[in-house]
Amino acid sequence: MKYHLRIIYYILIMITSLSFAANAQLNQLTILYSETEDEEYGNDVAISGDYALVIAQESCKLYAYKRSGNEWNKIQEISIDQSNYNDKPYALDMDGEYAVVGKPSYSNGSISLGATTVLKRTGDVFSIQTTLTPTDQSESSAFGYNVAIKGDYFVVGAHSKNCAYIYKRNGESWNLVKN
Repeated sequence: MKYHLRIIYYILIMITSLSFAANAQLNQLTILYSETEDEEYGNDVAISGDYALVIAQESCKLYAYKRSGNEWNKIQEISIDQSNYNDKPYALDMDGEYAVVGKPSYSNGSISLGATTVLKRTGDVFSIQTTLTPTDQSESSAFGYNVAIKGDYFVVGAHSKNCAYIYKRNGESWNLVKN
């Protein structure tokens, strides 16, 4: 009988512990929603420190959020320029004060080259620093289909050309290192 009571006691402790752990996790859950329907909000996302960015592809916007305690508050809507109807933000990454947005359908007027837009955060404000296109502009490349940034470097995928481009930051400019 003592043995059965001890087992029941341990099971109750485990259930109580799991219940507290589950409640702690639920209290930390935050869901960010679009204020507009049909934006394709959440097409890609990035987070770095207390800042998060969310792509709303159809409206060609990025939504910037800042964490304060357990709350995430929208601090900015950033419009991304379009060269044509299909030129929309597609890929996103962020590290520290810099973010990179890939736009694989960017067009220079005659060829769909792709592009990347680099943003810099100063305080709580993100601003577009530059837009880069591939060095070889002879054919469609899907440049910007994937992007990644870490420190002073970012890499851009161009899967239609089976290559990637690596850029390095030098002051306020980004220079091609390797493709």
